[in-house]
Amino acid sequence: GYGDNPDGFEGDGCTTTIGYSQYDRYGCPDSDGDLYSDPMPNWLSSPAGTADTWPLDPTQWTDLDGDGYGGNPIGNKPDTCPSIPGTSLGVAEGGDVWGCTDTDGDGWSDKFGDEFPHEPTQWRDSDGDGWGDNVEGHEGDSCPTIFGDSLLDRLGCLDSDLDGYSDPTVGWSTHPKGTADSFPNDRMQWMDNDSDGFGNNPIGNYRDDCPNQAGTSSKDLQGCPDSDG
Repeated sequence: GYGDNPDGFEGDGCTTTIGYSQYDRYGCPDSDGDLYSDPMPNWLSSPAGTADTWPLDPTQWTDLDGDGYGGNPIGNKPDTCPSIPGTSLGVAEGGDVWGCTDTDGDGWSDKFGDEFPHEPTQWRDSDGDGWGDNVEGHEGDSCPTIFGDSLLDRLGCLDSDLDGYSDPTVGWSTHPKGTADSFPNDRMQWMDNDSDGFGNNPIGNYRDDCPNQAGTSSKDLQGCPDSDG
């Protein structure tokens, strides 16, 4: 259906081979039926040429930046950054979008999805506190859905007195059995090794003069045994 005169109307690009391509050249083989011709040694695919980059995928045909993701936004693995080569992955493969710049190689694009573009073990920060949602990654958020400032016992959890130690929660107890703040409303104390209500910090409020021996004294020394009360 395409004439042998290549300079005439709809001249056949493959005069001795039957084909039905139309968009890049007329009358050449088009294996996937998307109307772009299959690439050949003298007719290259994009970006160097105009032939079908995906001759067996009818939903994609061009790849202007040569990164392996197609320019058709509704096709398979569409390139969100079609003019900039990139390695980011789509949601189905553990990323956010296909074909955009991904500096740290974690699959998440620098521009759209990765909140930590230079840290490959983190990409999301759901609560916006600066600690990543991946608890197993570098500086992972122990409380990924709760904004928090704690950083000494665990990262990114509530720290009411801003001393660096997180407030105790279910499953995260205070000293001595756990590491959470024994004094969540006192910035000058956080540890209480003997659980007597007096803190280990010697220059803080309610200091414990006998930090490893529970006591109730308060006159001469604080937190030491006081047998007669």
